[in-house]
Amino acid sequence: MPVRVLPEEVANQIAAGEVVERPASVVKELVENALDAGATEIRVELLDGGRRFIQVSDNGSGMSPEDALLAIRRHATSKLQSAEDLLHIQTLGFRGEALPSIASVSKFELITRTADALEGTRILIEGGKLIAHGPIGCPVGTQVTVRSLFYNVPARLKFLKAVSTELTHVVQQVQWAALTHPSVRFILDHQRRTLLDVPGTSDRLERIRFLYGKEFASHLIPFVRAFETLQIEGYVGDPDLTKPNRSFQFYFVNGRPVRDRTLAGAVSQALENLVPKGRHPVVFLFLTLPPEEVDVNVHPAKAEVRFRSERAIFRAVVQAIGQGIGSAAYIPEVRSAPEEAEPPPEPSMPKQQDYPTMDSVPVVPPARVRYSPQERPSKARAQSHPRPIQTERPSIGRRGPFVGDSERLRVRPSVGEEPVPPFGAQLRSASDRRDDLCHLHPRRRRLRPVLYRSARSLGACALRAHLSTDERRRGGGPGAVDTVDSGAVGGSV
Repeated sequence: MPVRVLPEEVANQIAAGEVVERPASVVKELVENALDAGATEIRVELLDGGRRFIQVSDNGSGMSPEDALLAIRRHATSKLQSAEDLLHIQTLGFRGEALPSIASVSKFELITRTADALEGTRILIEGGKLIAHGPIGCPVGTQVTVRSLFYNVPARLKFLKAVSTELTHVVQQVQWAALTHPSVRFILDHQRRTLLDVPGTSDRLERIRFLYGKEFASHLIPFVRAFETLQIEGYVGDPDLTKPNRSFQFYFVNGRPVRDRTLAGAVSQALENLVPKGRHPVVFLFLTLPPEEVDVNVHPAKAEVRFRSERAIFRAVVQAIGQGIGSAAYIPEVRSAPEEAEPPPEPSMPKQQDYPTMDSVPVVPPARVRYSPQERPSKARAQSHPRPIQTERPSIGRRGPFVGDSERLRVRPSVGEEPVPPFGAQLRSASDRRDDLCHLHPRRRRLRPVLYRSARSLGACALRAHLSTDERRRGGGPGAVDTVDSGAVGGSV
């Protein structure tokens, strides 16, 4: 098969495969261009996590019509003049591949204007082909809109993740850019709702507080260490702020977020004896060193760097972290159990004489007892009597306390009521008298006599009324209890 030169459109799509991996890659490249243009406010707007719509607006220096047309061509940049400039790169972007790569896999629109121009420039590209170019009214700065990302590359489109996943990656890119440039205001909108709005500030710790919360920032230990050609600014989480993975370890070199094993290893060695096993510290590390000491052109997405002297960087980071946590007393907080409040004092029990006892308050006989015709009360009299006496239920055993036990039972009449006098039913004597047949019903909070059947005769039943000790000895008196003939009562009681 003969060798041929690929068309420019195909070459741009191949380059886009290295530069543009997902919507977050588009946001990263456009935000870096805005920062290189000197913007002080950057707004990012998304729809469907960036799959359908991405727009990045800034108030930077903008571009002239001629520069705008050159910017969409491959390997066109204003940041390099010769090969020697690669050793002194101080900008975030320098290759000139971002805009043409993005335009080749989307519907791309560029609107820009400089401060000294009366009108701006609008360029519309679809799938790498120039569709429209002309003047337009717009504010100073640049606005780039990307619609239908990967619409002409189905193989790349089907590998995009869910909207929430893509949005998470975009948020991370905006947060990293906000950390490296605290003086710039960043606004992130998704589905026309604002997710991030961090104002510019001169304090980096204040920017961390805006992005990750006040409580999170309160557990960070700041430190600054300056060496001969290296300056390290960092923030390390105290022992109470650890994570199960390294997702909260951020490294920035000359304002560029990077992944580097040298820095990660230095952090692990500096804190290996202070962080529990299976946990990882929270670290924000910002390194500033001469551009010739670091190579940023070793990764297609510029996500990795290579140091000229890795061992010196390793030792400097370990020393800086060690001195920073040493001066701040890196000691975990010991939280003791909260002191329990003293329980309120229990109310004092009333004295014994405050309540009438069984010796002073008679018991109401049950309605089921058969009275003699002479002693049965009239209906009018029965209706005039108040309701039975209310009692407090004491703690009772299996059979309960006996009514005659005045030492264990206290009876209190209802409020505003007088004690009920006995009906005075005189029952016949029983040959088998039982003195302890009446007690509190275990399931009711009122004094209720309960009739127990004799073990020898199920038909014999008796009710004990109040009878003082002297009357029981004499066997008579006003409260004497006569027996009920078992044949007369039978099992109907």
